[in-house]
Amino acid sequence: HYQYHLGLVCKSEMIKNGWEKLVDKNFRMEVIFFCRDKKRGDRTNMLKSIEDALEGGAYNDDWYSIDGTIQIRYDKENPRIEIYITPLK
Repeated sequence: HYQYHLGLVCKSEMIKNGWEKLVDKNFRMEVIFFCRDKKRGDRTNMLKSIEDALEGGAYNDDWYSIDGTIQIRYDKENPRIEIYITPLK
């Protein structure tokens, strides 16, 4: 299940980089999907899947995700997802 694996990668990166989990803090999330091809996908569902996968790792509740962007780009050679989380005051 990809959400489980994404959660593990998130926790590993947080430990490696010394990032702290956001607890009860509003944040902005930018997600960039680099897809292999131009198959259609539902951007809202794609974002929700990422938010759910990172809940408990990067933050305690995706309810605090109050701002953000979703981009879909194409990279046939290196498909990936880039996620940027910024705490808000």
